[in-house]
Amino acid sequence: CPCILQVSGTDKNPGRKFYCCRYWKDSKVKCKFFVWVDEYEPKIWKESEDELKTKLIEMEECCRIARMKAERRKKAKNLLLEELISTKEEHARME
Repeated sequence: CPCILQVSGTDKNPGRKFYCCRYWKDSKVKCKFFVWVDEYEPKIWKESEDELKTKLIEMEECCRIARMKAERRKKAKNLLLEELISTKEEHARME
């Protein structure tokens, strides 16, 4: 379920922000999800700039290869279409 942002009002952690399940205090649901904002690091932040650049280069290469394959398929399709038209014309002449 979606979490919510709260602000601590305790003497130990005054004004400290945290994420928790919207049902965190609901005794019926008993969801215990809780994390301090200043201790939370999304996965993407753990990757260095160089790692992200490398991933981007890899993705661009995959896209380039996919475009090349699509172009080859398009050319093959056009050749087959031309061959089909030629065969139909030849068949029509034979009749």
